[in-house]
Amino acid sequence: MTTTALEVRLDDDPTPLVYAIGHRLRLSMRDPAIVAIAETFALRGLRVVVIADGTPATATISFADGTIGVQHAQISAPDLTVHVDVASPYAVTSCAPEEVGDDVAFGVSRLLNPVVSDWTEAAREFWELTSRDVGMPGRLIAMCDDGQKVVLGDGPVEYELHGSATNLGRVFAGLDSLFEQVLGGALYMRGTMPQLSVMAGASWKVQFHG
Repeated sequence: MTTTALEVRLDDDPTPLVYAIGHRLRLSMRDPAIVAIAETFALRGLRVVVIADGTPATATISFADGTIGVQHAQISAPDLTVHVDVASPYAVTSCAPEEVGDDVAFGVSRLLNPVVSDWTEAAREFWELTSRDVGMPGRLIAMCDDGQKVVLGDGPVEYELHGSATNLGRVFAGLDSLFEQVLGGALYMRGTMPQLSVMAGASWKVQFHG
């Protein structure tokens, strides 16, 4: 069966959570298997409230014919309410009501947590979006622990990131924060602190590029 990606639409005054959810949904629409899940939800007209644990941030995802809408307002009678740990990131910690079924909760979790199949392509997309920003290094070198290397740009000032394919892919795709991954030791950087600051900002730009 042929699937067509649903268009993700954000409300006119998106919050950071709305931007982040929108970005994740658009990444998910690249995966035909997840598109099929979204199409099933659209046929049902499913409406899901997402609550970020430990914060007042909420958003509503509405599935309709050909579209997925994301708004910051929390509707009063959703089909499903999920709590997510945005630091995990976006792990579903609880959902209600239980009668909706595990398959729906699992489907929402998959939509919010797209898999990055190729970290090198994610790196190129990251560079395309951020390389012209003020303060960005002229060359980015990404080294995977399996020996694969990607060099982006040809400027004299360079910045290096080292890590696993999974961690590099998630950061470049805007699923994890570069700053938090470097601080936590999941990624190793070779560069200056000002460069880290600029790269962290670039990472957030991708992360909230709804």
